[in-house]
Amino acid sequence: MNVNLQKSKVIVFRHGGIIKKTEKWCYKDKFLNIVSYYKYLGIAFSLLKWTIEHDDALARQATKAVIN
Repeated sequence: MNVNLQKSKVIVFRHGGIIKKTEKWCYKDKFLNIVSYYKYLGIAFSLLKWTIEHDDALARQATKAVIN
């Protein structure tokens, strides 16, 4: 399996609190980007309020489909 490290992202889900600056994730000795928001297969994942952001994203996509 080949992993494209430029496209690979890490999102850390927690029960509150922020990600520590010392927290690092790596794959084969290469550090991965830690993000607070990521969209995968049309579903928006976020550290906070992911369901609200997901619903908003779906609403925007539906509006675009109706207008076009």
